[in-house]
Order: sequence, then C-alpha cells, then structure tokens
Amino acid sequence: MTYIPVFAASITQNVSSTSYMEGEEFLVRYTIGTDGKYVNTVDGTITYPHDLLEVQEIRDGNSIINFWVQHPTIDIQGISFSGIIPGGYQGEDAFLFSVLFKAKKTGKGTLAVTNVEMLENDGKASKLLVRSKILTYSIRKNESSVPPTVLFVQESTMPEAFKAEIGQSSDIAHGNYFLTFATQDKGSGISHYEVKEGLFGTYATATSPYVLLNQNLDTKIYVKAVDKDGNERIEVLYPQNWHPWYSNYIISIFIFGLLFYLYKIAEAYLPKRL
Repeated sequence: MTYIPVFAASITQNVSSTSYMEGEEFLVRYTIGTDGKYVNTVDGTITYPHDLLEVQEIRDGNSIINFWVQHPTIDIQGISFSGIIPGGYQGEDAFLFSVLFKAKKTGKGTLAVTNVEMLENDGKASKLLVRSKILTYSIRKNESSVPPTVLFVQESTMPEAFKAEIGQSSDIAHGNYFLTFATQDKGSGISHYEVKEGLFGTYATATSPYVLLNQNLDTKIYVKAVDKDGNERIEVLYPQNWHPWYSNYIISIFIFGLLFYLYKIAEAYLPKRL
C-alpha cells in the first residue's frame, strides 16, 4: 500500500528550553509556515494553564501580519489573535508574535494553539489544513540562591512612518468623517495610538477608525503611535478644508493692523534715543 503524504500549513511554538525554575521567565516565538500556499488570514487562540504560567508581555513587532483585526490579547480562553496579510504571504518560519511567560510554581503543563484558521489568498477564502504541535514543559523548584532568569529587551527605534487618512461611509459613525491609521514597529510592537485635533488640542488615546470631533475638517490632525518601549512617532494630517492662518486675509489684516498700532504706541511713549 502506498501512503500519500498529507501536507499542511503550520503554526510552530519555538522555545530554547522546556524546563524552567519557579519565577523564571521564558519566551515563546510563534511562527507560521504556509506549505507553498499564499495565506492572507491567520487567527487562533493560545491556551495555557493560568495556575502555572503568567503572561508578562506580548510583542508583535516585525510581525508578518500587516493589519491586526485583534492584536494578541489575553482573555478567558487564553491569548486570542486575528490578523490579515493583504495580498497574501507564502513562506516558512514567518514571525507572528512572541509571548513572555513567567513560571509561577512547580508542575508540568502544556501550551497549545487552538481554533486555528488560515485562509488562502485565492479569491475564495479557502480554508487550509493547519497543524500545530502541543508544547509540553516542566517547572522545577528553585533550589539555588541565584535569582531566576528575567528577560528584558528594550529598543530605542521609533515606530515606522505611516499614513493617516480621512474617510466617510454611511456604514460607519452614521456618515460622520472618521480617521484611519496603522503602522508597524520592528521592536517591541505598537502599544497604542493617540490623536490630537488642532494645534492647541490635547492628545487622546484612539483606535482606528476614530470619529473626528471636528467635522468641519479645517484643523490639523496629529496622530501619535507609541510602541511598548515608549518610543513615539507623530504624523500630521492636513484635512481638505485646512488653511494656514496667514491665508485668511481678515485675520492677517487684523494681526498686521494690531502690530502697527502697538508700534505707534511704543513710538509715542518710549523715550527717543539721543
């Protein structure tokens, strides 16, 4: 009997060791392989025992995912994620994200990727067969006086340049103008975004799409991307009705008139030089 090999896409859990001490931190890198197919959607859930492990940090900097529908987020089930790769990706060992775990107490446990779905970029959103191995690990008591390993990586590179755009749709925000934005960070990953409308406005935490407070579209808009290490990048958007202050003739005439008036007052009351 001839066996025909079954090929499949994959999500792999990459670790340097499977044995840890109480209090030790360890990093798990999640990567995908597409088995020659072009994949444009990846989602699933990382399950882990909450009594044995504690999530310290999730980093998605330099991810193959261009747009996160749901950033890797801790919930009741575990760590859920969903992302899109416009145009699709074909290859092996492509980085999704990494999770920094802390071993809480002695015992044995598993890490598993469940509810996995990969869709092919074939115009039909065909589902691919996906394989993922369960990762088994053990946590032993720390008998040493040496503190357990603590992983800490910090980078100083600010997020990549990005473009914010104003949109309008009857399906979003009741037809009001809204702002869309997204960028990548090659290091720690994006923490959050902030938006400020107008030079004298204040920054407010925002998610895309963001409904604009000023629907007149006549003030500059500042969008700030902040990564998980605190590095920032600010992009400025000039809406369609924005004009520099000096292009308004009434304001310009008033300002120059005021300056001329103040000059005349100063000339009349200040002592003249000999």
